[in-house]
Amino acid sequence: MGSMTLAMMTEGGTETSGNAKVARWIFPPYVGVIAMLGVAVTLFVWWSYANFGDIRSSWFYLNGYHLIAEEYQVELGKVAAGENVPVTFRLKNLTGKTVFLLGIKSDCSCLATAELPIEIPGGSVFGLEMLFQAEQVDIETEVVRWSILNLNVDQPIRLLEIRAVVVP
Repeated sequence: MGSMTLAMMTEGGTETSGNAKVARWIFPPYVGVIAMLGVAVTLFVWWSYANFGDIRSSWFYLNGYHLIAEEYQVELGKVAAGENVPVTFRLKNLTGKTVFLLGIKSDCSCLATAELPIEIPGGSVFGLEMLFQAEQVDIETEVVRWSILNLNVDQPIRLLEIRAVVVP
């Protein structure tokens, strides 16, 4: 046997040469698994940006969402009682198909919106304008109001939330 072989025969079996020991130290068995995970993450990030423009949107899409809000919560700060404050939720259609916003269910009559249904073309972003009507109060009151979107497609429910501190 030549001196270039990685394993040399000895009396008790095989002995690994110094070159093979170095190779195992530099490239342990789990390096292949880590490399494959790195490739998978890279491909996922590339796919996310190519199809949706960001990773968050692709995650929602993979979890069954067709339409998402860029922000699900809007903070209005202090609002005078009786004041009407416009609020805009930017809705993003993640699919290539048109999604229809058929209705909006709110927890109070203090939220109003445009006439429905609203057609949101595939891949587009739509600004859903709502009007928050601050109720009359005697003392400073923190108010949290929510709305649920009724769509023509099945998807998990997410609340649109408006927070304000109403002052007399």
